[in-house]
Amino acid sequence: MANSFIDLKKNIIDTGLCTRCGGCAASCPVDAISFTNIGMVLTGECIGCGNCVTICPGGGVDLSSHEGRLFGSTRKKPLGSPLGIYRKKLDLSAYDIDIFKKGYFGGRVSAILIHALEAGSIDAALLTDWAGPGNLSIGSAGIARTRKEVLGYASSKYLFSPVLSELKDLYKDDSIRKAAIVALPCQVHAFRNMELHPGTVHLTGKIEYVIGLNCGASNLSEENWKRIIEKLTDVEQEDILDLRAWKVSGTRIHFKVTKKDGNVVEKEMSLNRYLAQINKVDVWPRCMMCPDYSNDLSDITFGMPYIRTEKGEGLVDSAIKANALKRSSINRKVAQFIIDLIMPRRKRKRTRKNIARRKKEGRPYPMFR
Repeated sequence: MANSFIDLKKNIIDTGLCTRCGGCAASCPVDAISFTNIGMVLTGECIGCGNCVTICPGGGVDLSSHEGRLFGSTRKKPLGSPLGIYRKKLDLSAYDIDIFKKGYFGGRVSAILIHALEAGSIDAALLTDWAGPGNLSIGSAGIARTRKEVLGYASSKYLFSPVLSELKDLYKDDSIRKAAIVALPCQVHAFRNMELHPGTVHLTGKIEYVIGLNCGASNLSEENWKRIIEKLTDVEQEDILDLRAWKVSGTRIHFKVTKKDGNVVEKEMSLNRYLAQINKVDVWPRCMMCPDYSNDLSDITFGMPYIRTEKGEGLVDSAIKANALKRSSINRKVAQFIIDLIMPRRKRKRTRKNIARRKKEGRPYPMFR
């Protein structure tokens, strides 16, 4: 069957190019594709509509075309400027101390979402959460409508997540007129493709703001997550039940591991130590070939943030004016500057290296234009 899930599995999933962004599940009109802890699987009858094949970012993304559509200009090279096209960058943190403490690094995303909800700019936000015990590599997703619900999702999760699947529930919910989505680069790539496809464009219509997270491409399989946690916390792999992690500064990260016997082990470590351990295991294959650290197709990227669109700029300015966001401390400003200086270049260098290797080996690789 041409343009079916069979083609997607053969050309993308089975070749290591699947990002597990969940876009195929979101785009399937008969809900025949499911997001699972072993990847994307066919759980119903494929009708061969081709939606999943067309919107999938696994084989590459036309960054230039999307940039021209979204920003009115493009970079000279798709792997050129490491931080993408943006209108301005600001060093910001949450003004509210409770939001600040709950955030991954300053509570900026939670703060701007709560402001947008309270100001009536959006009615809901699509967010990622931890999946719960027994699932270290994948997250869950949901729709937040209140300050309390947003804070329940607080702290960025760098996990495979079915957040795009929530677009269907959003579309069906007449009480939601406008919403925001918080997503990783691969998820944003799929979303931008969905905006242009006649079979999926209706699912994107309520999204007013696409808020992107910086991503160093460190997604791991379940087994490799356990290896990393054991190395960093001394909790043996067979004893690991659950994990929570968050930044405590620009250079340090905190792990909270729940063991199967109910005991909790907490360890704080340098970000460099964490990344060094990740480099010793196999990162998800397609993540190793993604050039997009700074979520170049979002309206606003956090990190810094980098404000890319006019409506993104309006939302940030409104949040600052309402004392939802404030200028970051000098320490956080310097830490973020160093991260944004090193990580995008490191990711793009790794991308070029791995794509060249796959090409030399005659194996499929993603194309970026």
